[in-house]
Amino acid sequence: MIIRFVFLLSLLAVIFFWKYPEYIPNQQRTFHKHPALFSEKLNASDIIKLTNEYRTSLGLSPLRENFQLTHAAEYRANDMISNRYYAHVNPITGEGPGEAINDANYRYRTYAENIAMGNWQSNRHIVDGWINSPGHRANIVNPNIREIGVAIVKDTTTPLGRPSAYYGVQLFASPMPDCSRPSEADKALLQEMQRKNDDIWRRVNNQKSEIERLQARIHRENNNTMKNRMVNDFNRQVNSYNSLVAEAKGMQDSLKLVVHSYNNKINKYNACMQSDSFVSK
Repeated sequence: MIIRFVFLLSLLAVIFFWKYPEYIPNQQRTFHKHPALFSEKLNASDIIKLTNEYRTSLGLSPLRENFQLTHAAEYRANDMISNRYYAHVNPITGEGPGEAINDANYRYRTYAENIAMGNWQSNRHIVDGWINSPGHRANIVNPNIREIGVAIVKDTTTPLGRPSAYYGVQLFASPMPDCSRPSEADKALLQEMQRKNDDIWRRVNNQKSEIERLQARIHRENNNTMKNRMVNDFNRQVNSYNSLVAEAKGMQDSLKLVVHSYNNKINKYNACMQSDSFVSK
């Protein structure tokens, strides 16, 4: 659950995981704080530095700056300014941080977003505002996050006479592990082997039915000459059937090997995706 506190600036936080549907919290708005006479220059580098200082103070690893995430964060801030909204999702397009990260060609497993709007005296004021809000803090200290991108963009469209607001965006993410999944060729081989296995066992069943019908005819036949011919034909069909069953069993054994190999690759892929080297416990 995402919890928000109201400060002299407006803050929103959201976190998503690749396998869960997006949850969009209700938005909160507050008034802007007028800038101090001697305000510090707001910049992404200092915000990342302060964020990492807080993480390391808790024994967490610092986040790596990722320029794809930075690009996505800049897009998010500019999109809010251009389309006059303050939320995790553009109310016109329905797009949010996930789409921005995808558009930046970043393949994520987990991502989260903190946003803020206001006028701050320093970069520390921005970071402290997020830290003092439980929902935003949860994103900052998430042990499964590895990388960060930050943008601080000034809204130059503010009407004359009103102070210009800044939009701050933190994007957190962990990249997809570089795990090898079964190839399309592996999948195609499995499907072809399954098709051949199904086909040969269908032939086995059809031939068995033919033999059973012939056997019934033999029992009903009273003419010895005809019965002998039918018995000879029966024996030939039985020999052919036995050969086909042996071939079918060989095909089945081969299919089992292919299935076992394919499942091993699936299991290795799943283990890689959930490896301790990727996800902190």
